[in-house]
Amino acid sequence: MKKILIEAKNISKVYGMGADTRVVALDDVSLEISEGEFIALMGASGSGKSTLMNILGCLDKPGSGTLLLDGTDVSLMTDDELAMVRNKKIGFVFQSFHLLGRTSALENVELPLLYSDRTHITDLARKALEAVGLSDRVHHLPGELSGGQQQRVAIARALVNDPEIIFADEPTGNLDSRSGLEIMTLIQQLSEQGRTIVIVTHEPDIARYAGRIIQITDGKITSDEINTDRIIASGNITTGGSINTGSNYMAGGNIPAGGSINTGTNTIIGGSITSGSNITTGTSDTGKTAPVSPALSETSSALF
Repeated sequence: MKKILIEAKNISKVYGMGADTRVVALDDVSLEISEGEFIALMGASGSGKSTLMNILGCLDKPGSGTLLLDGTDVSLMTDDELAMVRNKKIGFVFQSFHLLGRTSALENVELPLLYSDRTHITDLARKALEAVGLSDRVHHLPGELSGGQQQRVAIARALVNDPEIIFADEPTGNLDSRSGLEIMTLIQQLSEQGRTIVIVTHEPDIARYAGRIIQITDGKITSDEINTDRIIASGNITTGGSINTGSNYMAGGNIPAGGSINTGTNTIIGGSITSGSNITTGTSDTGKTAPVSPALSETSSALF
């Protein structure tokens, strides 16, 4: 039996005090997240899904209820205590990347390590960038990278402290469909390696990558189901060479347009993903997304 990593009990969050300004963002929400799960929190803009992620990720506190993280009650911790929990146990990926524009990819990934007691931080940051296929982009500034590459830098930054759980809020929202597929392939591979991952999305096609989908409507969980129609995005992110996209196909390069393989309940999307390049598939455009919440400064240590 897998360990319960997060346990939320009767979580509520209300903004505003008067009758005219009172907004119930979350209303008596309870859920459990086990180690190794890949979960999608899905809902329309204003449904409360990002508020729930902020509370589960210790960026915000519940108005009422209890939140246990790895068996420890974090719902009454101070801001400094929560910052320490985030730095040691949680990684974040946001729609807008939140990279520092005047620092290199390597330095952006090093940032969370500066708030920790880790040593050899440059080596750790290099390894994280290698893990997301950016070993040849370590000294590039964000403005010199594509949107997909910037999001991979953000994922490397989320991974660098080896967190127990990764939260991704609309991780493909600022990307074209091809770059979005690239990022979801990477996130799904991290899940297959045993990482616990929670993504927030309003897009059904993105939610289908997860193994469990939780629907949020008007601050309440309206459904919580195992995903039996899961998309499997197969392929290794490398800096060159061929990839194995599954037992039925060996790709020696890019999969051409229309390169999705339907295997019944699961859809296999193949393609080689190389540093500095996109893949071409027959997937649809991901469209636009709701605004990111919360509004965080680029320099905010809350991310780390």
